[in-house]
Amino acid sequence: MPSLVQKAKNYMETGFQRELTYKHKNGSYSAFGEGSSESNSWLTAYVARSFIQARKFMTIDSKIIDDALEYLLGTQKDNGQFPQTGRLFHSSNQNELGVSAFILLAFLEDKDYALKYKPQIDKSVKYLAENVAKEDNIYSLSLILLVFQKVNHPLASSIIDKIQSKSQFGSNLKWWSNSLKYNNNDIEVTAYILQSLLETETEPGKLLPILKWLIGQRNNLGGFDSTQDTVVGLKALVAFAEKYAAAGNGHAMIKFQGVDEQGIETASGSFSVDQENSLILQSHLLPKSTRQVCVSGDGEGSALIQLSYQYNINTQNTKPSFALEYTVNASSSAPGQLSMNIIAEYKSQSDDVKSSNMVVMEIALPSGYTTHNDSLEPIRKVSRVQRVETKNDDTVIVVYFEQLCTGEPVSLDILADKSHAVDKLKPAPITIYDYYNAHEQTVVYYEVNS
Repeated sequence: MPSLVQKAKNYMETGFQRELTYKHKNGSYSAFGEGSSESNSWLTAYVARSFIQARKFMTIDSKIIDDALEYLLGTQKDNGQFPQTGRLFHSSNQNELGVSAFILLAFLEDKDYALKYKPQIDKSVKYLAENVAKEDNIYSLSLILLVFQKVNHPLASSIIDKIQSKSQFGSNLKWWSNSLKYNNNDIEVTAYILQSLLETETEPGKLLPILKWLIGQRNNLGGFDSTQDTVVGLKALVAFAEKYAAAGNGHAMIKFQGVDEQGIETASGSFSVDQENSLILQSHLLPKSTRQVCVSGDGEGSALIQLSYQYNINTQNTKPSFALEYTVNASSSAPGQLSMNIIAEYKSQSDDVKSSNMVVMEIALPSGYTTHNDSLEPIRKVSRVQRVETKNDDTVIVVYFEQLCTGEPVSLDILADKSHAVDKLKPAPITIYDYYNAHEQTVVYYEVNS
């Protein structure tokens, strides 16, 4: 357990130092840092709130947090609204009340800050209260509910009723949707609402359909589609576990048995869960021939068991979200150099959406090829490109676009050098995807001569 805690703290230290590279001189933060993108109030509130939470476990200069909050206060309007400064890359969050509520949560994260900035907080809460009646966006309502619960506002109960009326049901599951098919944040919204309901609901059975839906959205590694979904989703799951975990020396024994198509046992075993190992992941790899798994539990306490499986399907996306074209130049100006042009364009699946969220393109270089910083400079100058970096020892080029638009293709020239010869080269992938919507993704493969 101590090693796991230390590992988490090390990640926090690394993340904290890296986050500071996106800090502006005025105390704000943006997606690509000063000089590359303008101050972003949503991101600034997100960072400030994260730092307030993190300082319980690590040392953070209070001035860093103070500067971020002071920047946000400098944007507050006379009516109490916190407007969005900078571009919101996730279009699902582009809502005036929702942004104000999200920013307000940063000030309410700590009692000392809540007391220090009480007049500004009260003004913003009043703005939300005066406008919430006409608000119909479920994302905004979920955030406003969190705010009102923190300040014990009398309108909280009526918002719960309004939110409950917008819930969706299916297969004994319950969740909320913002109805934006191509820019949904259903996981984030449902997780916010579960956090709020944990404060008011006395019967855990009424929350189980929400909990089961949320757990069902996780990937095989325990996370969700995006970083934001993972942060908010895990917080809701942890809050549920903290409230309903058995008190005392709870101990649970989970047994499992796998069988194949003929009913012959392929695997069996058990997991023992108690206070000493409750935070440690236990796993078992089932044989590929397993077709059915029986699970039973005994003891006292609560535990989560997840069965994950993966398979490939030989189909091609008939309506990809992005168009990718590439041309490998056979005759390069220098021997042993790879020269390639890539053209990318967003292909909207809806007439109402003409631009994407933030887009990431990853160009994997063939085995034996690497790139260097000088070769990346022309890419950095391309319109809509905000950041270019490499990974895996300069064998993968990662390009960040602020967005791509339908009917506006973007062209990139890629250069790489052969570091050593490799026989029988395999095709290398070019992957492009919407940073906030993993379902919008296109992959193509290209080849070069060995």
